[in-house]
Amino acid sequence: MGKLECRICYTKFRDEIEQLMRDDTPMVHIARKYSDSMGVDTHLLEQSIASHKKHIPNELTVEDKLLIDRFRKGEVSIDEVSRIVAVKVFEKMLKNPEQFRFIDYFRTELLRLKEEESNIQNNIYKELIDRFFGGVLPSRYCKKCGYDFCPDSPSDNLSIPIESSEEPDAVVGGYGG
Repeated sequence: MGKLECRICYTKFRDEIEQLMRDDTPMVHIARKYSDSMGVDTHLLEQSIASHKKHIPNELTVEDKLLIDRFRKGEVSIDEVSRIVAVKVFEKMLKNPEQFRFIDYFRTELLRLKEEESNIQNNIYKELIDRFFGGVLPSRYCKKCGYDFCPDSPSDNLSIPIESSEEPDAVVGGYGG
């Protein structure tokens, strides 16, 4: 059913119906409320309301916008976001059990699993570095000539002294000797 044929788009009750839909009122209740006024069978009106859902632009609530902004700034962890999403999914399930989809729950769990995987991977890398270097990272600068092994490192702005207190040896043929 296209927008031109949508029963809800062209009714005088459109704004009221859309507000009820935004409030997560079950479609059955909306259809029962307006079926007599619109002169349409309840089941048919319920189908029309379901089809009309595609015509309503998804608007984020102020709370959702704040959450997204805090997430971008790194003020909110993935655990907290997945908990909030899980609560919303559960609330939606209770309000509209006929519309519940397990995919919503699985998406929140997938976020949590990805964060756990990332933490495990970071821990593995840290352990490998600790084992390889005996818990001490190598010097960033060559002890002999002072060459910076990481010239494009973000810590360029920091004043990191060369660890060797000795003067670098003369360089012969491009190699310290």
